[in-house]
Order: sequence, then C-alpha cells, then structure tokens
Amino acid sequence: MDYDIIVIGAGSAGLTVAIGGSQIGAKVLLVEREKIGGDCTHHGCVPSKTLIKASRIMKSIKEGENYGISAKVDFSIQDALKKVTSVVDSIYEHETPEIMKKYGIDVELGTCSFVSKDSISVNGKEFSAKHIVIATGSRAFVPEIKGLDSIKYMTNKEIFDPSSYSSLAVLGTGPIGCELGQAFSNLGIDVTLINNGDTVLSREDSKASELVQKELEKDGVNVLLGYDVEKIEEKDGKKILYLVKKSDSTKKTLEVDQLLIATGRTPNIEGLNLEEAGIEFNSRGISVDKYGRTSNKRVYAAGDVNGSMQFTHLANSHAKSILAKVIFKIPATLEQEVIPRVTFTTPEVASIGIKEDEKDTSDLVLYKEYSQVDRAITESNTQGFFKIIVSKKGYIRGATLVGEGSGELIGEIALAMKNKIKITQLADTIHPYPTYGYGLRNCADQFRGQSFTENKKKWVKRIFRLRG
Repeated sequence: MDYDIIVIGAGSAGLTVAIGGSQIGAKVLLVEREKIGGDCTHHGCVPSKTLIKASRIMKSIKEGENYGISAKVDFSIQDALKKVTSVVDSIYEHETPEIMKKYGIDVELGTCSFVSKDSISVNGKEFSAKHIVIATGSRAFVPEIKGLDSIKYMTNKEIFDPSSYSSLAVLGTGPIGCELGQAFSNLGIDVTLINNGDTVLSREDSKASELVQKELEKDGVNVLLGYDVEKIEEKDGKKILYLVKKSDSTKKTLEVDQLLIATGRTPNIEGLNLEEAGIEFNSRGISVDKYGRTSNKRVYAAGDVNGSMQFTHLANSHAKSILAKVIFKIPATLEQEVIPRVTFTTPEVASIGIKEDEKDTSDLVLYKEYSQVDRAITESNTQGFFKIIVSKKGYIRGATLVGEGSGELIGEIALAMKNKIKITQLADTIHPYPTYGYGLRNCADQFRGQSFTENKKKWVKRIFRLRG
C-alpha cells in the first residue's frame, strides 16, 4: 500500500483525520477537488457568521436609541461582503496545501474516483491505502422549479461574493435561509423568505419557531409561508417568482434583484465511482455502520456525506471516532444522541435531544423566560427562553434554548447529557451573576420544586415539624 490513510475531502472531517493521523505517525494522502477547508471555511460557517456579526452591529446601532445613543453610519453591502472575503482568506492561510505539507501530509488537488476496493485515481495517478476515509461533504440542494435552470441564482456558494443589490428572495426557511435572510435584512436589503411549509425552522420547538418568525418580521423580513413556486423567469436583470398559496390557490408575483436557494443539502458522491469499490449508497449519502464503516470494510465515511446531521462539529466528532478505530483499533462508535445544534438568528436557537412534544408523560418541563433573566433585562435582550426536558430521576433528555448566548450555553447541557450529570448537579453548581448562565441555573432550580409532590411535602412537614 502507498499510504496508511487516504482522505478524500478536506473539510472539517477530512482535515481532522488527515492532521490527526499524520501527527500520530500515519502516512497520509489528502485529496481535495477545490480548496482545502471545505464548505464551512469558504461558503458556510465562516463567511455566514462574519456576515451575521456585521448585521448584529448594524442592528445594535439602530437600537442604540434605547440607551440614549444615536449614530449615523456610512455603510454598503458590498463593503460588508468584502470583509467576509477577507476573513475567509485569513482562515484559509492556515489550511493551504503548503501548511498541510508542513504537517507531513501529501496533498493532491483534483477530482478523485475509486479504481478498486483500496485504490483511487487522481489526476491520472493511482494511490492505494490500508484505509480510505470519504469526507466529501454536501452542497446546496436545488429543487426542480420551472425556469430555474435558465436564470442566474445563488446558493451559499455564491451569496458571499462581493456585489451590490437591493432586494433578495430566499427559498427555504431552515437555518441557512433564516440566518442569511435576517442578516441581509439588517444590512439594508429588502428580503423575502419563501417556504411551502407552515413554519420557519420546522425542526425546532414550536415556540422557538414562532419567536424567530416574529423577530424576523420585526427586522423587516417579509415571510411568506405555505407558498409553492410555480415558475421563475428573468427580465431586465430582475428575477420574477410566480407563487401560489397552497391553502386557497391565491396567486402572487414577486420581483427581486437576487435569488438565494436554501432548500436543504445533498451529499457530494458524484464521480467517486463508489460501485467500483463495493460501497453502498443512496440519495441520503453513503451507508455506514455504527463505526462509520461502509459496506467496504477498508473504507469509512465521515460527516455530511454519510447521511447524518449536517454539522461541522458532528463531522469533527465522526473523524475522531474513525481515527481511533483505524489507528488504535478502538471500537469507537459515531455519536448518535448527544448532538447539539445552533441556528445563529437573533435570537439564537440552540437545541439538543428531544422536544417538548416528544417527552414521556412522567418527564418534567423546566421553563424560564428571558424576561425573568437579569442579564437579559440589562441588555434589552428579553426575547428568549430556556426549556429543559428532564426525566423524573433528574436526567436531562433534551433542551431548547432561545436567546442571546444560547449557542454557548447549549454546551453545558450537552456536557451534562453526555456524562449523565443530573439537573440537580447543574442547579447546585455556582454560576456567576449576572450572566445568562445564571439564568440557566435558575431554570434548573425548578426541578426540585416540580418534583416535590404534595405527598412529599406532607411527609416533610410531619417529620421536621413544619407549620406552613
């Protein structure tokens, strides 16, 4: 074999396997058809969160009058997008082929395909390895809509390119659609979100979805739910969308400068010639077992491409488990349950585990509004809540956190769930005041009160001779 490990795809999972494997002592080949860093660095997490930061600054300036502050801003969307580009470039400087070679990793840039169960071909050269890890990620799913293939539209791959426009239609109200729709709206773009479903962020707790929709509309986003797009055409540089309301067939026409497709993701498996390697796959991605192994036991698949939840942090977790299995033969399984997720709207939505409508009858629901959190009150960030689902024994089964800092706080819940830490231990841990974490601890305090039944109170009063 030429290598111990060949890694196909240089995103979060691919880089973790390649760098980790090389540092351990494995001979590694990293193959990437575009740029090292993958979708997250160039077209996803990094540019979107940079743009969101700019939009939050603008939102804060607009809301400054609440604190007696007023300011005039010299701003253009093109300048904001140039900043996004510069941040992406600065992060890519640490992920170039030259940097990989300093780690001792061989790099091949080009399209890759399998030629056997343990060999691939890149740029006309063949390479073999003891183990191969496929980490090719995913890309934007583009639905079939009449006329869409004849116009110039954008996905997350093009939306961050510096350009100037005044109106934007976004198809899809999932995390990407809501995050970018709100960000562009706060930066002065006339934004319309369109979805054929009845809610935004449909995977989330219904109360969270309702609150985010309310804030989107408050920020000037036009939210059109329950609409199908019959056809799209382009005239004089404008995109014209012909919409129909599903409930009553009402027709609506929308004219915008730009169109963003944010209707989900699809795995990058085309051209890999998976059949030649005996690797099973379907429309969701490559089929894997609990260790991340494909039907070809020499080959593993990590991250978006294996049909799991599409998060950078989950891809990183997959990579670590696979690396332990491949190098040390440790039977590490892919995480299936304790997987936090965050949508970086304002307010943020962070969740993990089950939702309220999925709880057992014996489970308790701990709930606290941000309007009762002192830190939220001081910062005028009272739109949000904590909701924690707890078993009667005190183990956390799920949580939805909505509001400022939720993306950071969900890690505390994930730690408790992963390590079987009871909610009472979280409640008994001193949190600094005034912080959002202190509010989370207050929410955890509710467990003892809710689990203290009238019968228990009766016995306590009798034993300790209480008179209340």
